[in-house]
Formats: sequence, C-alpha cells, structure tokens
Amino acid sequence: MAKKNPFAFSDGNLRRVDKGIQKKAAGYYPSQRGYGSQISPTAAERLSYDSRWSRWRRGYELYSQGAFWDYGRTTVRVLAGTEDETEVNLRLYGFAPSNRDRADQLHYVLYREPTSYETLGVLVEVQDTGSGQKALVVTQASNQLRRLVGDRITDGICSATVVDVQSESGIPLLVTGLLSSPSLAIDFVIPASPELTDFLATIGGVGALAGRAIAGQPNLFSVPLVLPSLVGDANQFGLDLVAAAIDSRVIFIEGVAQSFVPFAASAAFTGSFGYNGAQLSTVFNSGLTLADVSEQVNGIDVSVPTLAIATASLDLDGNLQLSCSTATANGDLRIQFGGATIFVDPDSTSVTNPDGTVSQISCTFTLGVSLKATPLFCCSCPDHSKVRFRSPSSNNRQDRYPLPSFAARGRFDSFDDTAGLFSTWRKPDYSPRENYCKHIYAAQFIVGLKPQEPGDYPVDDGMIQLESQLKKEMKAIGERMMNPFWGRDYARLELLYVLAQGVGFDAVEFASILPVNQTGVGTGTVQLTGNTVLFHNGTNFVDLFAPP
Repeated sequence: MAKKNPFAFSDGNLRRVDKGIQKKAAGYYPSQRGYGSQISPTAAERLSYDSRWSRWRRGYELYSQGAFWDYGRTTVRVLAGTEDETEVNLRLYGFAPSNRDRADQLHYVLYREPTSYETLGVLVEVQDTGSGQKALVVTQASNQLRRLVGDRITDGICSATVVDVQSESGIPLLVTGLLSSPSLAIDFVIPASPELTDFLATIGGVGALAGRAIAGQPNLFSVPLVLPSLVGDANQFGLDLVAAAIDSRVIFIEGVAQSFVPFAASAAFTGSFGYNGAQLSTVFNSGLTLADVSEQVNGIDVSVPTLAIATASLDLDGNLQLSCSTATANGDLRIQFGGATIFVDPDSTSVTNPDGTVSQISCTFTLGVSLKATPLFCCSCPDHSKVRFRSPSSNNRQDRYPLPSFAARGRFDSFDDTAGLFSTWRKPDYSPRENYCKHIYAAQFIVGLKPQEPGDYPVDDGMIQLESQLKKEMKAIGERMMNPFWGRDYARLELLYVLAQGVGFDAVEFASILPVNQTGVGTGTVQLTGNTVLFHNGTNFVDLFAPP
C-alpha cells in the first residue's frame, strides 16, 4: 500500500494553491478562490479601481441616457417639537444596479438642496487657532449648528468641513451624557378632549393602556432647565432631574393594528444623568469652573427608546395621566448662546465656481455673509455608503459572511436589532462627503451642478476596458428599465438609510423613525407601502414624493 503524504491527501490529489493566474508580475491571484482568500492587484489595477474619473464617466453615462427614476422633490419638517426643529428640502433619484447580484433592488440618491439650513449665522471674524484648525466666529447662531458637526458649511463660494461648534464661552453646544440612576421616570398628562374619549373607547378603556407603546417623533424631548446645578468635579459630574417638565409636546400612543395616535401632552422627567468631564477639559483649563458651566446650561435633550405605559388613570377633570420608565436614556446638555465659534478643517476648504463646479483648492471665507450648509448627496449603494443592507436579495453572496454592525456600539442596547439591519466596513476616517459614487455624479448632472471632470484617468489599457465594460452595463440597465415595474416599489431599508443621512439623524434617531418591530423599537415616523413614502411631520403623515 502506498504511503499517504503528510497532508492526509491520497497520492495524486495534491493541488497547488500557492501559484495563481497572475495577470501582471506585481499582482497575486491564487487559483483557489474561497472565502478568506486574498488577492493582490497590481498598482496599475489599484489606480484604475480607485479612479474618480471612472465614477464620473459612469455617472455621466447614466445621466445622458436617462437611466434613472426621478421621484420628485419634497420639504420635510424634522425633529418637530424640539429646539432643533427645521425644514429640509429634498430630491430623490433611483438607479438600477448593473449587476445581477441585486437585480431586484434599486439604489437611491438623496439630494439635500442648498435651500436647507440657509441661516446658520453671520460670519464676523476668522481666526487661526494654531492647532491646525480655523475658527469662524458668527453672530445670530442657529440651533441647527449642534447637528452639523461633520457636515460642510459655505459662504456661497468657500466651503469647509465643521469639526466642532462652541458657544461664546468656549463650551461645546452639546455635552453628551448617559443615565446614571437606575431608571428615568416619565409622567405624561393628556388634557381631556373628545378625541381622547373616542380613542379610549376604541381600545377598550383606560385599563387597556397598560403595556402599550408611547413615544415622540422621534424619541427626543427638549426639556428646559432653570438654573440647573451640575454636581461633581472636572473628571465626572452629574445632573439630577426632579419633575423637569415640558409644557406641551405631541406624543403618540399605540392604538390598534400597530398604529400610533397623536396627542398633545405635558411631560415630567425624574432621574439622574452622568457626564465625562473630558468633554470640557479645554473649558476647565481656560479657568472656568463647573459652576460657570452650570450657569450656561438652559436645557437637556433627553433621548429614550420607545416606552411602555406602566399605569394609566383619569383624574377628576378627565385628564389622562400616564406613567412609564426606562433604564436606558441619553441626556445631552444644551448650552445657551447667541453667537458661536465654528471650528473647521482648513485642509477641507474648496471653492464653488459660478458654473457649479468645485475646485479642490484652499479659499478664504468672506466676512459679513450668512453661512449655510452646502448641498448634500447621500447614496445607498455600497461603493459610496460602505454599507450592505440585510438580505437585499435572496441571491446575494455576501449574506453568507456577516460583517460588523454599523451601530453595534450604539447608545442603547435595545437598538441592536434595528442597527443590525445593515452592516458596514467603513473606516473611522472615511468621509462620504469627499467620496462620490457614479450615482451621485449622475445626480449632480441631473440637478445642473456640472461636476468637474477628475484628472485621475485609468492607466495602461484601463480606458479601453472601462468603455467596453460600460457598454455592457448600460445595455443591462436599459433592458431592466424597459420593465414597467422597475422603480415602482421602494426598497425599504435603502430609502430609510438615505433619508436618515439626509436629515442628519444619528443611529438612535434612525432607529426611532423605523416602523415598530417585534421588540417595540421604532415609532413609525416613516411608513413605506409600494410606491408611497409617508413621513410624519409632527402633525400628520404626508406623502414625501407625491407627484405634483
């Protein structure tokens, strides 16, 4: 009997796995291509793959051949009932994928028009901080500056990325904290009304309220504070809430068939929040004390998951009193300010030309003008978002290999199920504002921005290969678009993703706008049925992209 080799294979069955089919000497392509194997493209192939010009060229082809769906434009009111309430103007476009791996889904580009966030503050001074950042001092500062860290602002010509925003006293506009007490108690009072009476009759009376979900849209409550006291030291401090109240806020109570019914209510919050003093290290180093910071606090933004009603009763006047509690909550301190200092990255500055093109050169902001947010493009395709949505297609090969969750370290453990709806391989320093895919380039052409042609052309025979591949892709897309059902129904997760990105929602707020799931997460702010997208604007549901 022949002796077997030490690798336990029978004689003659050994196959080499260390020698692949190499297109070029510098590359490495193993012959065994299983999960976990690695390839090493040549430098020329890597340059061709990373070429922005290739994306620009594909985007122009999508635009010129009309290979997209225009779902129209809309204006949405986000964070209704909070200090950060604002209106955002949006356009939505759909693109068919060019591969057969996800042939039953669309990718979406959401365009936040420049008419959103138009008055962020009047620029009065530009300072060099000496720490690699520029400070833009503004008066008449808008509350929206709290939500635009990481976004881009412009004076109409010069634009830059926002790194931080501070008040006149040098305190960050938002100081984030977590619930430090065992629970946060929340009591709601809904005034008596015929609508309340009808609602109670529909669900079976006051006794049927226990255990039902109750929430805001989203679950963010801006609670005003008068002379709060921060207790602790420069390392750790806390804030105690004792029946801190909101006079009037629209809340939603679960009705029948997972519907939410709106009511105006007052709310009182009782609990404690803790804060890491490292957030204010520069403040304390400048000589300010915790008492000085307390004098600048005028409110707290309390974020909670969807709540469950613990007790419900009617008082003598017919008002409905509800009590509930949660063991997870965020409490972000709000700092009062009239003016603000916006810190920007000087290396991120660029110039917007009169024809809409952008020059990647440094620029100087103009004093005396009102700053506004730049137009924003969000795309749900993996090339731009670095996100794969759960089960986008039954044939998707990537479903076999789960990736780390995008929001695995979210603010609430109860949101893990919702956050797991998509996964990402995005690096911490990845900026979607500086990396455009072919769909965003196409959308820029569609809205008339005329994106400047990049100069990083593919090398070697990359141009020939690109044109050949592009011809095949456009033929496949054209055949799919001939189907009258293409673009008819929305891909739920991808559309929710770009909506959340476009209006500046974080992971928690993103979870709260989703329809209610089995664990009670989500308030149903966004409802999708076929080709209809309903968004709750704080008063009622409106069709986001209804035809004019």
